[in-house]
Amino acid sequence: MASPYTQLLRTPHAWTFSLAGFFARLPIAMGGLALLLLIVDSTDSYFLAGSVDATYILIGSFAAPAIAMLIDRYGQRRVIGPQITIHVLGISAILILFAVDAPLWTFFIAAAVAGAAMPVIGSAVRARWSYVLGESPLLRSAYSWESVVDEFVFITGPPLAAGVAATIGAPAALALTAVIGTTGTAALLAQASTEPAPRPETHLGGRLAITYQGMPAVVVVMAMLGVVFAGVEVTVIATAREGGSVAAAGVVLALWSVSSMLSGLIIGGMQQLPRLPAQLVGGAAVTTLLLAPLFFVHSLVGIGAVLFFAGAGVSPALIAGFALAARLVPGAALTQALTWTSTAIGVGFALGSPASGWLVDEISINAGFWVAITAGAVATLAALVGLRSLGHVYADPGESTESTQRV
Repeated sequence: MASPYTQLLRTPHAWTFSLAGFFARLPIAMGGLALLLLIVDSTDSYFLAGSVDATYILIGSFAAPAIAMLIDRYGQRRVIGPQITIHVLGISAILILFAVDAPLWTFFIAAAVAGAAMPVIGSAVRARWSYVLGESPLLRSAYSWESVVDEFVFITGPPLAAGVAATIGAPAALALTAVIGTTGTAALLAQASTEPAPRPETHLGGRLAITYQGMPAVVVVMAMLGVVFAGVEVTVIATAREGGSVAAAGVVLALWSVSSMLSGLIIGGMQQLPRLPAQLVGGAAVTTLLLAPLFFVHSLVGIGAVLFFAGAGVSPALIAGFALAARLVPGAALTQALTWTSTAIGVGFALGSPASGWLVDEISINAGFWVAITAGAVATLAALVGLRSLGHVYADPGESTESTQRV
């Protein structure tokens, strides 16, 4: 299992840009959670906190495809550098508003600015892998590796944010996300040798990546998975806070990412793999089925046990989604396609967060899981419906139709 990863990380400069990408992505796992805790402390409402958090994520998700088009055209350094500066200013504004007890509406504005300027690091790192590997059969292992890194981000990020919030305060947790994200992003941008060359011929008014055959199906599935993640996160935080242990929420959320990371490692090291569309369906279905026991579990320990097993389906679905997006569009739209995929997850999270918060506030804490499980079922159905539109990625007559082909 280790062989493909050994070859992968022997690629010149690969481990250094992947490591920088890990730190640059930590704010994804920490920022939303820290912001949610900060607003809950201020308003004592999960719905309001979820709404501010949703603004942060949703605005960033809507801005991301346009930012990705700029990156394809002008390069990563010229776009992401100014982005991270504006993002830090937005986070600083949130902290100042909290310190002066500003009106709630001002937090929405600051969250929108910070979210809109959140760099699309995941897509940028995956684009670097595509650039350095070209048509190598290791590319699917590279996407698996980055999904593993994503999961490790969510293993370390939530406990770190929750732990700092519990011991020092939510403002300190949010400030820490800005420091880590800025450091990681600067380290990534400093590595010019692995940065994909700009595509000046890529016109901003050209065809959007989402309009290519198969991309709408991928985007819908990823969006529903984002709703799943939001439903789980909000409900776990509410359960932990009700029990008087906010830090425990980070540990429980990390358990979910541990099993997802392990399944991603296994997939990336396998030589025999299902076709990507089938992997997408299977990942969504397994996630949904293994989340179903949450209907009957009310303790943090029980929730953690369920999430640990349910995470096994997450990485297969995410790996397939990103790999399909990379295959469905021409090279000039690569960053944009990968960003649409991650954007869909963000949009789903932004929609699922206030919905889950409302259920927690108005019905019961456990009711937030209804959103997650329902969204998982919709994701599975959307993947099944989209099988025909995704099948053409294997239609190249020069490529084997065997299910063992890599990206």
